Amino acid sequence: RELLGTLTKPFSPEALVAALTAALARTPAVAVRGDQTAPLGPEPSALGEVTLGPEDALAGRVEHIALADVLQMLAAQQQTGTLELRGDDLAIAIGLSRGRVDLALGGGRACAGARLGRILVEDGAVSRAQVDQALLAQASLLADRRGQDDLALRLGTLLVEGGALSSDALSHALGRQTTELITIALRAARGSFRFLRSHARREAAEARLGLPLSPLLLEAIRRLDEWRVLER
Repeated sequence: RELLGTLTKPFSPEALVAALTAALARTPAVAVRGDQTAPLGPEPSALGEVTLGPEDALAGRVEHIALADVLQMLAAQQQTGTLELRGDDLAIAIGLSRGRVDLALGGGRACAGARLGRILVEDGAVSRAQVDQALLAQASLLADRRGQDDLALRLGTLLVEGGALSSDALSHALGRQTTELITIALRAARGSFRFLRSHARREAAEARLGLPLSPLLLEAIRRLDEWRVLER
């Protein structure tokens, strides 16, 4: 009863399976023998779609469980960690803190349209020339490192430190980028996901956007509907 209360209705059977699997993983199993108890050994899962892997990871495939259902479950349980998705030409990591989205990061050809530089120029926060200059500086620093921390080499950080961009404008652009990457993740028809509980990416810990999930999902679904109309 306590577990079902954390699910947002309506929920799919796959989301219920994921929630039950996560709950069972936190409960030690015992076999009753008379008046004694003995730990049960591991048994192969008959479900197959959802498994618990290393580092307390909840893992599965988007062909079996909709990623939106997984995100809703993690938000309802106020989980903290990183949800990773790997599919055709994409790799996306969504950082969560107590059920809120701190940042989404993406790589691969499918995520090319969600690059930070493009979003900043579209917002009018910086010019294309300023982005190009920051990218050249980034490439130069990456070539010799000079003892720089990886986070100091991020494009947004370089623009803020160079005085071309405000922190508020960067946070707004990161929010837009996060929404676009979540939309791309929900659109993926194939791929594997895993959730690493209490495993935070340093970039997400630095950004700490704290975005509520429901508006992000609603916006992502709206964009998906527009894409489907265009495809038809």
